[in-house]
Amino acid sequence: MVSRNIFLWISLGLVLTCTHCDGCFSSCDSGPFFSDLEIKLTVNDENKEVPIEVFRGLYDDGVLIIKDTISSGDLIDGRVIYNLEAGIKYAASATYQDGAKTIIAIDGGEMSLASDDCNCDYPTNLTLNLRLAK
Repeated sequence: MVSRNIFLWISLGLVLTCTHCDGCFSSCDSGPFFSDLEIKLTVNDENKEVPIEVFRGLYDDGVLIIKDTISSGDLIDGRVIYNLEAGIKYAASATYQDGAKTIIAIDGGEMSLASDDCNCDYPTNLTLNLRLAK
């Protein structure tokens, strides 16, 4: 009986040592973090293949990191998805044809890091809308 009580007290002490008073574990993942960059595109009869470019940073002065041509078979629910490092700003462009006109859609944002109740960081997805207006 005494050894059982000692075991319970030791177990309770270990749980309290490894856990903050608010229930958080003592360590967080320090990264780097990766998350999904989702790009919404329009693939239609006139634009069966859509060229896209993804930049690390802003569209005007960022570094080109992805150059791709997307067809309907590459899309998942109207989106193409790339897994990239979080905590960074990204911009993307898609080039469409509308008769004799060329339309370039541009969008950008930061794939940010958020914090949970324990002040541990985690990545959030970023969705860019490069669809043609209807």
